[in-house]
Amino acid sequence: MLCIAGFDPTGGAGLLADARALASEGVRVAAAITGLTRQRPIDEATIEQLMEPVKVGEVVSTLMQDLAPDAVKIGMLGSAATAHAVAQALAPFAGRTPIIVDPVLAAGAGGRLADDETAAALLAELAPLATLVTPNIPEAELLTGVRIDGPAKMEKAARRLCERGAKWALVKGGHLAGDPVDVLVGPATVRRWRRRRLATRTVHGTGCTLSSLIAGALAQGQPIPEAVARAARRLRRGIATAWPPLPEGWMFLGPMR
Repeated sequence: MLCIAGFDPTGGAGLLADARALASEGVRVAAAITGLTRQRPIDEATIEQLMEPVKVGEVVSTLMQDLAPDAVKIGMLGSAATAHAVAQALAPFAGRTPIIVDPVLAAGAGGRLADDETAAALLAELAPLATLVTPNIPEAELLTGVRIDGPAKMEKAARRLCERGAKWALVKGGHLAGDPVDVLVGPATVRRWRRRRLATRTVHGTGCTLSSLIAGALAQGQPIPEAVARAARRLRRGIATAWPPLPEGWMFLGPMR
């Protein structure tokens, strides 16, 4: 599988989290690094561009041709130019290779990882290539303009993402008050999952890990609703066993077995 994302030196999010999740699915990872993030348990995240966008696109194109991955997962892009380069590289493979777009616009503990131009490029150029888009509520609000206050508005936002070209859209409900609800919309399909909220501090890298677990399942041929449900169950086990590197701040995901 090919992961296109940023590098988080803590290993809790980004490419290292992707690799950890996919290894647990028995999936081998190839990667294109889009940027370096600075993330600490008690501070906001920052991002630094590591490669010129055109070089990122060249790496993606080469890996797609040389390795023929069974799925692609896109995480943090960092700039509109990188989003454009990645979209150009993946366009010839859309429709025959599952492409999962996790629109990473901000770090869970705070700090923007994408500006408005990047969000617009993601919506205009990558959503039409996506088999599945997996925004959380703030990301879905920014991408669609829908003010989300519950599952009905989550479904509305997911439909708007499908109208922009995504085949499926999963709006994650961890930011809702009360128990979280996830809403999946696809061809003639709407699925909702409500789960009891686990009492814990912010857990680092949940979005990266969930999208990677889904992508790993798709790489092995699972249908999207089943892949989403299984990935969410595994992520929940990781949240339930999360552990803190410091007495305060965010926590790392625990085992997901």
